[in-house]
Amino acid sequence: DDPEGEGKYNTYTGYTGGHSDIWRNQTRSKTGLPSYAGADIPGDNYAAVCASGVDDSPRSREGFANLLAIDAAGFMGIAQRLFYTEAKRKGNTEEAKNWKEQWEKTRTLVNQELWNEEKGFYFDKNFVTNRQINVMDLAAFIIPLAGFDSDKDLDAQLNDPSLEPSDKLRTMMGNVHKFILPYGVAVTTGEEGKIPEKPEQWAYPNDWSSRTGFLIKLAMMYPEFYPVVKEILTRQLIADSEYYDDAKTFAEAINGETG
Repeated sequence: DDPEGEGKYNTYTGYTGGHSDIWRNQTRSKTGLPSYAGADIPGDNYAAVCASGVDDSPRSREGFANLLAIDAAGFMGIAQRLFYTEAKRKGNTEEAKNWKEQWEKTRTLVNQELWNEEKGFYFDKNFVTNRQINVMDLAAFIIPLAGFDSDKDLDAQLNDPSLEPSDKLRTMMGNVHKFILPYGVAVTTGEEGKIPEKPEQWAYPNDWSSRTGFLIKLAMMYPEFYPVVKEILTRQLIADSEYYDDAKTFAEAINGETG
């Protein structure tokens, strides 16, 4: 039940119920990266889509159960960083070493499997067909929050507050204009950058505020990105205020073209 041997590192039971519980309900492909398929019913696309929360998106057309998901990989990296820093804080040298090694392995795999040098972006990958999914999604910006875009050592990333953004992140931010709409920023660019033939919940032209949050966090980390993020937020706030004026509530997603 514990093929990674992580059970011995379950030291934070009061907080997480044990580190290995974080991925116990996920399956990993043979590459070692996670998919959203449930460990109890691997290969079941309906369960994987439900686990992802992205139930109507061009990302899921080939089946979420077969995808190495950019957001799942990013969240894994963020967790590994958290476990590493917490183990160091508690003086658990062996545990800290384990989580740093896990983070380094995941970083290598993410850049090997999900980075597209030609397009300058991270993409989901179908591990069955061994093909990247040609849909740009703001979920890719979780990966820099895990530090996987950088060649810097994990300790250098954590200890140097003046760290410059990586070349990969700058290239990714150069693609943000493809998402910007009059009323915010689209969740995805649509497959191959095209507008989807039919409306999809988590796709162009819809703005999903939880995705915009990744860009906000990056702007807080790297001030050079603040101007473009400020522009996005201004457009989104206008959309939110206009929606509230009409409905007296806020929407999780708003049409980025029409508000």
